[in-house]
Amino acid sequence: MPSQPALRRRDLLRAIPVIFGASAAGSLAFGAEPETDATLTSLDLEQSGRVEGLPTAFSLAERDRRWARVRAMMRRSGFDCLLTPAASGDADADSRYLTGRRGWVIFPGSGPVTLVHDGDDDAAVPWVSDVRVAEDGHWSLPVIDALRALKIRTARLGVGRLDGVLRNIEGDVTATTLDRIRAAFPRARVVSAADPLMRVKLVRSDEEIAALEHATAAGERAIAAMIEIARPGAQHKDVWLRIFAEITGATGETPQRLAIRAGNEANTSTGGPMLETLRAGQICNQEIGARVLGYMAQVNHSICIGSEAPPNWQSAGQYCVDVFHELVEWIKPGKSFLDLCRFYVGRAKAHDPSFSPTGVLIHTCGFGDGPRMGLTRSETPDLVIEPGMVFTVKPRIVIAGTRPTAQFGDPVLVTDRGARRLGKRNLSLVSTG
Repeated sequence: MPSQPALRRRDLLRAIPVIFGASAAGSLAFGAEPETDATLTSLDLEQSGRVEGLPTAFSLAERDRRWARVRAMMRRSGFDCLLTPAASGDADADSRYLTGRRGWVIFPGSGPVTLVHDGDDDAAVPWVSDVRVAEDGHWSLPVIDALRALKIRTARLGVGRLDGVLRNIEGDVTATTLDRIRAAFPRARVVSAADPLMRVKLVRSDEEIAALEHATAAGERAIAAMIEIARPGAQHKDVWLRIFAEITGATGETPQRLAIRAGNEANTSTGGPMLETLRAGQICNQEIGARVLGYMAQVNHSICIGSEAPPNWQSAGQYCVDVFHELVEWIKPGKSFLDLCRFYVGRAKAHDPSFSPTGVLIHTCGFGDGPRMGLTRSETPDLVIEPGMVFTVKPRIVIAGTRPTAQFGDPVLVTDRGARRLGKRNLSLVSTG
């Protein structure tokens, strides 16, 4: 196939809506005529490097906003001081939210905040002036010293990630560190702050929304790359590695999740490269969670491998796109997430009564510690939709006689009056060469 001229990154991101056949405004139209199945031509995506305009750090004003929200929560919950643990993966969300870094955080109701980290990273910590090092993993010693300086021996201490943690009910706090803190402050009341700390993060600022928009753009860039190379006979490992490189090149960060599978649901993959061959007629699903400043936004876009699609792909895929737009239209502040899930299941069953309402419809964007919700998996059944929330809506629709389901998903920002997509691509049906 003849080579294409190299695209600048700016051109690539502008091209994404064109590649998918319509403008961003067209992709948002609800009730539009069904898109025709498109076979895409070659697109050069070999360039690496960050997307232009990518934010490099959250500001001090953003820190002040977060600290004010958290301290208001502390007053409502009766916490004198918060402790958030050193952890890895999604479990570091509380500490990173408060300080921008991993480590133990001692966060009083007023006054200076202390960060205790492992010393492996000597980068500056502009949000915190009191930074201490836990030598050889002795976390409890500097944490206890910082608490003693606060003179709160009978305090009510809220500990993040202690118990009742989503998807890790018994928490992430080491027993050794917690036992030593309790022994040092026998009159203090140590209780879990996992739930209120999770909830306080759910309403996003303009800076956080901007980071999620950039993460969404990187995810869409990955979808464009996949459409280019996911052809019949391609190796899964080659496709996965190319998309991984595309995301890390665009953001400078590894994806929070990159699950791809042809012929089955994305969540049945290993989340890494696999020794499988893509075959003509398979439907390929993905869970692509690019990150910017640690903030993840997941995108999903079923594609058909090759030009010979399964018989029911066109109708099921278009119905899924229509349902996605209906869900976005349904979202309004004050409504419940559980009712959103019920509305979705009704629409899915209208297409195929055999549809099983298992799995996740709502995947919270951000650090990855927020709720994932479906009708039979509502991790926070009392949660109400608020302006500033950002979450991926990713409906699935059964394709009769074929695995997997059709799935189209995009991050959605709740506004004062409704919701809008963060993605710019057209949610149309695509078949690869």
